[in-house]
Amino acid sequence: MRNIGHLATEPDARKLGDFLYLRGIRNEVEPEPDGRWALWIIEDDQVAEAAQMLERFRANSTAPEFQVDTRKSAALRKEELEKTEEAARRQWGRERIFPQQIVVTLGLISVGLILASIAIYLVTGMGDNRAVIAPLLMSEHPGSGRFLPASRWLPEVMRGEIWRLFTPALLHSSFLHLLFNMLWLKDLGSLIETRVSSLYLLVLVVGTAIGSNLVQYWWGGPGFGGMSGVVYGLFGFIWVRGKLDPASGLFLDKQTVVLMLVWFFVCFFEFIPRVANGAHLGGLVIGALWGFISSRPRLGHRH
Repeated sequence: MRNIGHLATEPDARKLGDFLYLRGIRNEVEPEPDGRWALWIIEDDQVAEAAQMLERFRANSTAPEFQVDTRKSAALRKEELEKTEEAARRQWGRERIFPQQIVVTLGLISVGLILASIAIYLVTGMGDNRAVIAPLLMSEHPGSGRFLPASRWLPEVMRGEIWRLFTPALLHSSFLHLLFNMLWLKDLGSLIETRVSSLYLLVLVVGTAIGSNLVQYWWGGPGFGGMSGVVYGLFGFIWVRGKLDPASGLFLDKQTVVLMLVWFFVCFFEFIPRVANGAHLGGLVIGALWGFISSRPRLGHRH
């Protein structure tokens, strides 16, 4: 946008602005501190043409060519504004995927989990060092839990290696896997820390991690990792708690809910292979139940 010059009065400036607009030259008219009115042209490739018309207008502002229908110009400007607003409503930028109420101060636990996940990703050679990964898996013995007798479930955990119930959530197999999980964790986790507390988030993360990991172990065995079970747990908690207890300050935009559910079913029906769908399902169910149960005392006080 470039300034092509000034006119002494507002009526003259708006008259020329309407004249240009009706000829397809988008412009803005603004007052200056010295009392003059500046004429700004939106498109650079129309500056020269507009400058010539400005000179003609200065020479004879009452010429017939400059007698315009201001109502028509106003109608065109209104139509353009409506189109711009409609385009903005259709745009899925970050402010719609992560709505304003989720843009909160980074929480201590959220940052700690992100840093821990990044550190483990690097220490494990970006998910390739099996020797380092092995002690962090739920078990080093293959086999889906649903096909194993209870006596053979999680032998390492039964021997006291209880960290294995949680640590698969910190493992990631690729940079994109890590990136998307951390972005969701940052926003959803920080929202809970801001609206509830950091301790509450910590308990929720540990609970959904262990629960979703156990579901995935039963579903497909111990060879999995990632924070997505926790992410779906946080999503389910915020979604349900926000619906049942609006005063909690927990809320998800409709587009966020749709995006998460669409991704859930795209993965569940294996349009994308090698996804820990058991962890997604377990986390979502646990988080939703947690949100429901935690809202019950507040539901009981409604009139």
